[in-house]
Amino acid sequence: MAKRKIITTVTSDGSVIFLEGHFVCAQASGFDTILICKGGPNSSKISANEQTKFKEVPFSREIDIGNDVTCLISLVSIFMREKPFIVNAGTPKASLLSMLAAWVSGVPYRIYTQHGFRHESLHGLSRAIQILVERITCHLATHVICVSPSVRHLGISSGFFSESKSRMLGMGSCGVSFGRLRDGESHGPSCETIKAAYGIQQQDFVIGFVGRIIPRKGIEELVSAFIEISQSRPNIKLLLVGGFEKAQPISEWCLNMIRNHDHIINVGYQNNVAAYMKVMNLFCMPSHWEGFGNTLVEAAYLGLPVITSNGTGSRDAVKDDYNGTVVSVGDKDALKRTIIRYLDYPDILKKHGENGPSWARRFDRNVINNELVAFYKSLP
Repeated sequence: MAKRKIITTVTSDGSVIFLEGHFVCAQASGFDTILICKGGPNSSKISANEQTKFKEVPFSREIDIGNDVTCLISLVSIFMREKPFIVNAGTPKASLLSMLAAWVSGVPYRIYTQHGFRHESLHGLSRAIQILVERITCHLATHVICVSPSVRHLGISSGFFSESKSRMLGMGSCGVSFGRLRDGESHGPSCETIKAAYGIQQQDFVIGFVGRIIPRKGIEELVSAFIEISQSRPNIKLLLVGGFEKAQPISEWCLNMIRNHDHIINVGYQNNVAAYMKVMNLFCMPSHWEGFGNTLVEAAYLGLPVITSNGTGSRDAVKDDYNGTVVSVGDKDALKRTIIRYLDYPDILKKHGENGPSWARRFDRNVINNELVAFYKSLP
């Protein structure tokens, strides 16, 4: 009897890191696996390490009618030829095109992995288009897997999908690779090396941020709150680990502050975030929305107290007043008060940091992968 085939699609090579371990787990349960995305180093690495077939489809994140039609035709051709039992698609563009192609090709199970609602940070026509895309994708899917409780709640309340059509794996997330974090700690540059490179003194209190430097990540509020606090507290630093995006620019004021403020350090995108997290005393990512705040869980696992917002997906990654603090979306003053609280009360800082690893272990990627494959096996 031929093995049942699972095709997994994501838009960009950068998203492939969230699939680590998935293909090995599925293969161990008797499935044949194929990865489809735009090519790059991550897809090459995971296809080699996990012995999964890889087929490149050059998705674009933004609307590109010509390229989108080409990608749709490629997907239909692949699905008709491979005849998968399941297509599991995540991220907006790959999900829309994959669900449509799978429906046209008669794929029995079309699973949409919902990583967050992009329209939450859009306005006007762009928002209307994204909502329409979401409705079409959800309608074409036979099942929707939500990566957090708040994403599922918003999807149901907005009428994108029903409670019976949707589900979560474990407590949510795509799973966090703690092994990769441990490797990063042991093989990356030391705290002393990083501090020396960026002029961070031993007595400095380092507030950290890891992620794309775009408005919806709450970077404007964070920079503003930090500058106000630093005026009376000269021994604090803001360490930003992430790159800018032309498609989602921050304000000129914020960009100028990041580039020129004496106490703000931007090291750009880094493959090894664990090494930089070990330099931090407090982690802060007040995102307006996420699918799930994986980076918040990574910081907690490394013993950092964390601050985030009550936005969709973000609030699910932190247990308020246990391993961190949740503030209202966009509330710069609440963010400022929370940072000051950690500065003034080191016992709370210590307690929340110590509670982090036990909270984080609930989101182990091995657990999530096993639950996903168990769901695959339950399909008749």
